[in-house]
Amino acid sequence: GAQVNTLQAVNTSTDTIYLMQGEVVVGGQQDRVLAQDVLVPPGARMDIAAFCVEHGRWSENGSGQAFTATIGLAAQDVRKAAAVDKEQGRVWERVADNVAASGASAPSGSYAALLNDAGFQAARERYRERLRDLPEQLPGVVGVVAVSGDRVIGCDVFATEALLRQAYPQLIDAYIAQALGHGGPVRMAPEQVQAWFADHFAS
Repeated sequence: GAQVNTLQAVNTSTDTIYLMQGEVVVGGQQDRVLAQDVLVPPGARMDIAAFCVEHGRWSENGSGQAFTATIGLAAQDVRKAAAVDKEQGRVWERVADNVAASGASAPSGSYAALLNDAGFQAARERYRERLRDLPEQLPGVVGVVAVSGDRVIGCDVFATEALLRQAYPQLIDAYIAQALGHGGPVRMAPEQVQAWFADHFAS
């Protein structure tokens, strides 16, 4: 039977697949957000923790019970609610907050309505133009600290430069979504960001 907080991934390819925490998958009985990072080896079948990001639906759509695609990463506060708070109610609150902040129409309360909203997509693209090439411009970088206003809204660090470059396009979408809904002009100096990182990741 269908379960809200567990999805099953089956890797039918010959490659190892990386699924990133915060990815929104659409279809099934309701859209979900992945609550953890997962590496799925070739041929493997794995259960993955997930949370609902479509409060108003519990029924099959055109895809039946299958999930048809991932459509990007949720905003940082939705990712945090799933990975840190681990509370379904908290995830729904953050989804509703982000949809309302954007003015998107979401009859079923789905986070996908925000990602598919034309106005949101246009605003996101303006941010993307400024951010998308940073890994190529800064060789050797393996992580990102995202700042909006006077606070850090996200930090993701990877084992290798190649893995960061693979994940980066989706990561900046999560940061952008957070900034568009709840952000402001940056008021943290580079030294403050460095101090934040040292406080949180000191060895």
